[in-house]
Amino acid sequence: MALKTENKAANLNIENYMQAVSEEVKSINGVSSMSGSFTDSLPGFKPAIKGVKLSEDAGRLIIDLYINVFYHSNIPRLAWDIQKQVKTRMEEISPAKIKEINVHVQGVEMPGD
Repeated sequence: MALKTENKAANLNIENYMQAVSEEVKSINGVSSMSGSFTDSLPGFKPAIKGVKLSEDAGRLIIDLYINVFYHSNIPRLAWDIQKQVKTRMEEISPAKIKEINVHVQGVEMPGD
């Protein structure tokens, strides 16, 4: 279930959270870029922030991150670092409780591509 609000201010706040998460992830060594999910290519569907999906379950956030990584990255370690840094960042900017942070590696890129 996606986060749904009828309050425009709340929607802007959610987009701010998504933008902060995206920036945090892109700053981590080994992440080459944020990737879209399969729904990004559907006509009429425009995600708020590429590579970040927020949903909620029983009032707790579920964060799905879609990333591309550089070749030779230690993917399990990278995913752990992403989860840790995103959790820390969200705790700084949001009162929301986090249920889970899922990292989906969509591709591997060669440095310099």
